[in-house]
Amino acid sequence: MKEASPLHTKCPRDGCQGTPVERVTVQHHLRPELRGLLGEGPFHFCESADCSVVYFDAVGGAVYEIADVLLPVSYKAQGIGVPLCYCFGVMDDAVRRQVLDGGTSTAPQHVKARMEAEGCHCVTTNPAGRCCLGVIGRRIQIYQQERQVSRGESLRDG
Repeated sequence: MKEASPLHTKCPRDGCQGTPVERVTVQHHLRPELRGLLGEGPFHFCESADCSVVYFDAVGGAVYEIADVLLPVSYKAQGIGVPLCYCFGVMDDAVRRQVLDGGTSTAPQHVKARMEAEGCHCVTTNPAGRCCLGVIGRRIQIYQQERQVSRGESLRDG
């Protein structure tokens, strides 16, 4: 009887705890030439902004980096051309501009309304394989802090 391989749930590059992600998510985001090499998993997503690893196979040991995926990954990049919501086209630079100009962003409300009306497909559209509202909220907080600093406000003045 063959002994099962150990399950490695920490990113092999930076040691962060990986988040489970479905195989279908990895398949949708890998470059076509890598899809045929995809093992059975289970797969994990590395959320660390400072790590180039996007996915890793928890048993097989395969590692897929930023260059191996088709779209910019919101956990790993900011700025022009970086989606925060892959289902409804909310872009990082637009959220940043809203926050810097007005103090907040309507992106969470926009996404929630579209989710109710149309539904979403996060498992296949988002490289993280889950809803974007968490990353949008964190990004809004980052840009609110940036706005306060640029305006010379104390972070306590809020």
